Amino acid sequence: FFFYFGHHRFAPAPFSCRTSAGAGCTMLLLWFSTLLLLSAPTHSFYVFPGYMPDDGPAENSFAGALAVLAVSGLANRDHPTLWLNASASSWVRPDIPVNWPYPEADATWLLYWEKKLQQRIQVLPNRSLCGLLQIPEVAAVVKGVVVYEDSTDIDALRWIATTAAGMYDGIPVTAAIRSECPCLQSLPVVFKVPTADTFDADLDAYEWMVDHLLPLMSVQPTVLVGACRSWTNYSCAWNDPLGAAAVDYSIAQKGIVVNLAASDEEQGRMLSRIANVLPAFGLVTGWMEPEDVMVELLSENGLVVLCGAPNLPFFASHKPSNLKLPTHRSTDNTFNATKTYVVFQSNEGDTPKNAYSFRGGQWLDPKRGTVPIAWGSSPLIAEHFPGLWEYYVETATSADSFFAATGAVGYTHPWGVRNITEFGAKAGELIELYMPETDNWVDVWEGGCPNIPWTMAANPCAALYQEFRDASGGRIAGFSQQPTSALTQSFPKFVEQTWTTDGTPIIEQPLALWYPNRGNDCNDTLCVENLIMEVLPGPARFVLTYGVVDYVSVASAVQKNLAKAGVVVIGAQDLAALAWQQGPRFRAP
Repeated sequence: FFFYFGHHRFAPAPFSCRTSAGAGCTMLLLWFSTLLLLSAPTHSFYVFPGYMPDDGPAENSFAGALAVLAVSGLANRDHPTLWLNASASSWVRPDIPVNWPYPEADATWLLYWEKKLQQRIQVLPNRSLCGLLQIPEVAAVVKGVVVYEDSTDIDALRWIATTAAGMYDGIPVTAAIRSECPCLQSLPVVFKVPTADTFDADLDAYEWMVDHLLPLMSVQPTVLVGACRSWTNYSCAWNDPLGAAAVDYSIAQKGIVVNLAASDEEQGRMLSRIANVLPAFGLVTGWMEPEDVMVELLSENGLVVLCGAPNLPFFASHKPSNLKLPTHRSTDNTFNATKTYVVFQSNEGDTPKNAYSFRGGQWLDPKRGTVPIAWGSSPLIAEHFPGLWEYYVETATSADSFFAATGAVGYTHPWGVRNITEFGAKAGELIELYMPETDNWVDVWEGGCPNIPWTMAANPCAALYQEFRDASGGRIAGFSQQPTSALTQSFPKFVEQTWTTDGTPIIEQPLALWYPNRGNDCNDTLCVENLIMEVLPGPARFVLTYGVVDYVSVASAVQKNLAKAGVVVIGAQDLAALAWQQGPRFRAP
């Protein structure tokens, strides 16, 4: 067979055997075949070549995609079985792949998993939903169908159906899908969602779900998915497919799926009510808008955000033995006040989509390993998706270092959580299990401290950072902070740096080097180099850049071109060790 994923073609090497070679060629062929049989894996995992089934109703491809996602969640619940090709077209537009950040990722992942699992890749010949159900491993876990009405008025019906699908091991289907797929007609109905005329509005349907469906759950749900789809009162960005692509993980974990906006007062109250069903540190994957309001509301309700990605149940069901990221330090870890230390921090480290996409392909850059890079990584990914985390444990070079993003426990606003002591203890536990052994750095995104305006030179959050570090058991050695202080907002090339009472460093990235390409005004290496040089006249000895384009190439150029100016590119563990040595004696007046 051969198949395409992104720009990669997979095909077996051709083998021909001329009949004129006679018995000698026959013996060679038998020997070669025997060798293949002895060395080939004895099991397979399956690849479905897209998300939208061919045998579903063409006028509503998304309903078909939900059915496929449900099969993925059920099939991968206990072990990696079914992979969905995320380089294929999404339901948003034919030219937008499901994994739009880096469509080429699937080709690399499949080669990795074939070797890791020692299993053959068995690519299904078409996108048939009935074909999926013919796979014995799939048929064994599907108990029936969840029937719902495809309504343009009550959007919540489909999400109630996907929630019920995880509870009852079913496939959510509309009448149209069931009529076009004979294989579904023979399956029993395990749950039926009330029809649209039962409800006056979407929030009424969610009210019904909270009162009548969620109490029937056999286990407490630990996962909430924000499906991020547009409906009457809710504009969800551009209908990003990665929100709904996480539905399969909710089904695998018997979780809850909603499509609500945190910024709408009534929807926000419903979201809080549903959030209270989950335990502390329950996972929110998928997405909701707007981002800052979503994170604030969920943090207040004790939940953490990890965004969405394709094939999360596949990664979740693989259970590796080693999930501890390596500790990598430079050879010279003695602070030198004549040097300026530059750290390249990668963005979106709190999102599985970034790890799935090999950091936008930058992890696959042949030059990676030649210059220190600090890769943002949320240890919560290791806890929920160990197969995804393990890849980075195995492939990190000595130049790759890691910091905990964003807030250390998923994407959270630490100062907005219910209990900072409980939160810090959870962060310490995750760091101990999954992050480097020493010198762990944590990046925090939050627009200030509770009821304290950013109008003073000193960081008003310093006491809270100390409380956070203490609650972690001292496992956090330093913090970086989104540049939101009055100083960094007024002076974009100023580095705000302070220390807690025990000497733990807190450094804000200069606003000019925080996503320097925003607005497409700093997309090249020379621009970043110039910005770094413009920051240098200040008292800062540590300059943190965040979210640059092409980390590896830019960091390599800075390391080469600015060395004579006393610039040294370092990693995350270097940063923590050296900033502790510097201490507050070099603080700006």
